[in-house]
Amino acid sequence: MRPFSTLAVAFLAGCASGGTRSAWDCYVEAERRYAENRNAAQTIALLNEALRIRPDFPDALMARAGLLRLQERRDEALEDYDAVLRLVPKHPYALSARGMLLFDLQRFSEAERDFSTIVEGSPEAPDGYLLRAWLYRKRGRFSEAARDRAEARARAGSLWERYYNAAAAAAREERWTDAERNFELALLLSPDLAEAHLGLAQIRARSGDPDAALDDLARAARVRPDDPAIPHARAELLRAAERFREALAEYDRAIRLAPSAILHVRRGLVLERLGRPESAALDYDAALALDPELRDAYVARGRLRRSRGEYAGATDDFRVALGLLATPDVVADVARLERDRKNWDLAVSYYEDALKICSDPGDRAALERELEEARLKRTAREP
Repeated sequence: MRPFSTLAVAFLAGCASGGTRSAWDCYVEAERRYAENRNAAQTIALLNEALRIRPDFPDALMARAGLLRLQERRDEALEDYDAVLRLVPKHPYALSARGMLLFDLQRFSEAERDFSTIVEGSPEAPDGYLLRAWLYRKRGRFSEAARDRAEARARAGSLWERYYNAAAAAAREERWTDAERNFELALLLSPDLAEAHLGLAQIRARSGDPDAALDDLARAARVRPDDPAIPHARAELLRAAERFREALAEYDRAIRLAPSAILHVRRGLVLERLGRPESAALDYDAALALDPELRDAYVARGRLRRSRGEYAGATDDFRVALGLLATPDVVADVARLERDRKNWDLAVSYYEDALKICSDPGDRAALERELEEARLKRTAREP
């Protein structure tokens, strides 16, 4: 039997109204429609119909449990996994799925029991050892984890690919917990898998743990020291954390490995924050030499030129940027430039244009305040 871990979903029509259709027909229809629909509520309803026809249908129970877990309906999912294991007492997929769910529920001893049952039922297979090693590491039981990891690796072959592919699929579907867990399992089997370290870094950065993400990227860099994507990713995290000197070193490294226009723009922004505007200007020029249509470079250089009072050059840059794509932030940049030049009529006009295309409430409030100030200045200037 195939695991239903990525079951996707079916329309209710078909089985609910087809009195002659079997539970198996409903189940197969659900699986077939998954890629088309991915509607968990409809699929659960369809699986409910299959289980009404045949209550002792392990595949449908497994499928429903997986969807219930994705909906955070954990207690209901647990009931379905329990039902599967009453029907098939050592069902390996049910044991592994229930064990992970029990771990999420912080019922760690019960999760360990399920993983140990997999080992007992299939002592020559790697999965039970691997899952138990993962649990032990999470619980700080490192010597036990090392023992089980060795057992798993001795039996695993290319099993890491299965876990890596499952992680990548979960990440594409934004199932971040599943993605993180499967990347970790892949790395227990293949610790030099740079792609898994990169995947974990993305997830941990997204979850607000930049230090863990930086650690993952450092591990990836040890495996692939010449990959420019790794220092680039580290630089972005460090820049977001306002650790600008460290970010600069990473941008330098990435540019040495593979110069690109966007890297020069990002490094220029860091150089500005470090009080080195001349060096930043050189980076923006270098970016445009590499890609004359990189809008970010025109915007960054225009803002730098405006801050230095180079109004003609800033006007040219903003004009090109707006020709590539008109956005409220750059229209507002032009309004501020005209405000700096005390061209109040133009400043008011550009602020009004920016407001016409701005939908963000916070940005709109700031623009409205600046527009009101510009109108007051224009009125004060009038005779």
